[in-house]
Amino acid sequence: MSPYTIQPNKTDLYEFVTDSFVAYEVAFKPTPYLFDEGSAFSTFIVELVIRIGANSTNQYPPLDKRVATTIAAIVDDYYQTRPETIALYVCDSSDGRQAARKRKFEDWFRYFNQAEFIKHDLPVTDQKDGVVYYNSIILKANNPFLSEIISEFDTLFGRYNDPK
Repeated sequence: MSPYTIQPNKTDLYEFVTDSFVAYEVAFKPTPYLFDEGSAFSTFIVELVIRIGANSTNQYPPLDKRVATTIAAIVDDYYQTRPETIALYVCDSSDGRQAARKRKFEDWFRYFNQAEFIKHDLPVTDQKDGVVYYNSIILKANNPFLSEIISEFDTLFGRYNDPK
């Protein structure tokens, strides 16, 4: 299944429009502040943001398998020139559907990943209301600092799960 036509607007922003006229934006937002400036990895961290742009129906977009194909092509394109990237993906929780987004993202990752990437999950549970926030990092499987990066993220996100 071929991806939609991708319009790269900037170095870190891609856009495409589906056959149903739903516009998507896929951004790689620099996020160096996750670690202190002394971290060897802070310059490589981006947040992978997938959002709906202009959607004239104001409803959930219909199921469209080419969306996943297009997002996979965008991620692949981004990593082609930046193989050291560490992408943080946070499932939107604003409407309580974060678990469904997590499942969909996992399905996409399993389907499109050909062992070139590693996804490490870092869920955080809000101790006050029990809401689980699903976070993942994605990096190239051949990243020479793979274990150190995962360890740093586990430490960082583990702090949020400690009871206060």
